[in-house]
Amino acid sequence: MRLILLVLVAANIAYFAWQNYFNIYPERSVPVRVVESQVNGLPSLVLLSESRVERSWQQTNPVVPQGLPGGRILLGGFVSRDEVDELRQRLLGLGIAGQVVQKDVPAEEEFWVYMPPLSSRAATLRLLKELQARKLDGYLITQGELANGISLGIFPHENSAEAVLERLQMAGYQAQIKKISRNQTAYWFEVSAAAQRLLDDKLLESLLKDFPLMQYSQAAGRE
Repeated sequence: MRLILLVLVAANIAYFAWQNYFNIYPERSVPVRVVESQVNGLPSLVLLSESRVERSWQQTNPVVPQGLPGGRILLGGFVSRDEVDELRQRLLGLGIAGQVVQKDVPAEEEFWVYMPPLSSRAATLRLLKELQARKLDGYLITQGELANGISLGIFPHENSAEAVLERLQMAGYQAQIKKISRNQTAYWFEVSAAAQRLLDDKLLESLLKDFPLMQYSQAAGRE
């Protein structure tokens, strides 16, 4: 009997201690917030502590264009040298050093309608007068591989060139179309490596207001 009594007393003491522990240290709930993103149609839950960390990171790490390590940042792409010089002066005034560079880039294709050279210049001139009499404009080609041929126009669109070709064929003349690819020079301002850190979204937005055709380019290394 004494043993049973001791067991009951020990059990009561243990239960009393367990109850007091949870009264002193109640269960704490972790605050959550509902965010707009959803998974399988249900809203996701994000801890407020995680939200504060994420917001703090975004505030201290704004999204700005960063140059590639050892790479180049180019601003411009202008056809006019005067425009890139104006951009250069603007950036130098902001403490952003660099240099003007130029690149040859392919322009849009053009379409040349022409008649191949005849046996002699005299024969070509006779044909040219005949075309002009029929209200078909043409010009004598004086140099190049098509010298003594007849140029009937250079057009930016292929369908325009084909329309002229069809008109000539209906009049009984044979002509050809040749695609012409021309290069044009584009001017860029290459930002020095030391000044790349000064570029940010706010500055680029300001530059775009004054230079709406300005392009932004990054290259992995030096040419």
